[in-house]
Amino acid sequence: MLLLVGLGNPGPKDINNRHNIGFKIIDAVNTYFKLSKQKPKFKGLLTTGNIGDHKVYAIKPLTFMNNSGTAVKELIDYFKIDAKNVIVFHDDLDIDFGKIKAKFGGSSAGHHGIDSIDKFIGKDYSRVRIGIGHPKDKKKVSNHVLEDFKDDEEDQIKDIAENIVKLLPTLLEKKIDLDKELELQKNYIRNQQLDIYSQNYFKKIIFFVAVGLYSSLCLPLFSLNLAHTNDFVPKSKFVAAGGGLQFIFGVGAISGPILCSVFMEWFGLNGLFIFLILTYEKNSKKK
Repeated sequence: MLLLVGLGNPGPKDINNRHNIGFKIIDAVNTYFKLSKQKPKFKGLLTTGNIGDHKVYAIKPLTFMNNSGTAVKELIDYFKIDAKNVIVFHDDLDIDFGKIKAKFGGSSAGHHGIDSIDKFIGKDYSRVRIGIGHPKDKKKVSNHVLEDFKDDEEDQIKDIAENIVKLLPTLLEKKIDLDKELELQKNYIRNQQLDIYSQNYFKKIIFFVAVGLYSSLCLPLFSLNLAHTNDFVPKSKFVAAGGGLQFIFGVGAISGPILCSVFMEWFGLNGLFIFLILTYEKNSKKK
């Protein structure tokens, strides 16, 4: 039997705190492996089920962080679970945000939840430490851990939780180094993102080259139109004809971007060229 413990605080205002990342991991485990419905037992919310060939219990202690050890102690005593088969998920200030480190035993590094568990069951258990970053100013540490994740951090935490959950069956078999495996996973995701970025970057280059080429061809239009108009009007009307053309171009310069933006809203970047084609076709038919 194995016990998975996610550390956090039970208050409604604490749900998205950095300190509650352990709860988020357990929630992801419950969902992914379809463990039982959460029940209030052993001073926490308990679920049970199987991950591979392992009978697993997962708990989110409701004793508040500083007393997490009481819930863990009651549970392992009741089910006769060896401390070596306990895995605790918790936040870590000393690790950069988004990075994960796994270890067996060792110092709590001042984490009160780990201090409490050490006090009740000793240090011979596994820990998965999820980095939340350090505010650099010791005076801000308390506020930092109790603040909610930022929106962009929330998205990254979901990815981290998903990676940990997918690697959990292998971790339980103790066949991998979680640090190395997660780094491989992150490298794979990073490479995928770079591929997508490269594709989008290439498309943007083509777009801007096309816009630049089109613009360079359009710039002489006013001069050509003015010269062509002057071929059909007397010299005394040159200024009036030029002013009229300038007015028409001004109206187009104001209304064109507004209408074009509507097309780009509908069709994306290609909307610019669709608008230009339709405008050209309309003007061609008038001629």
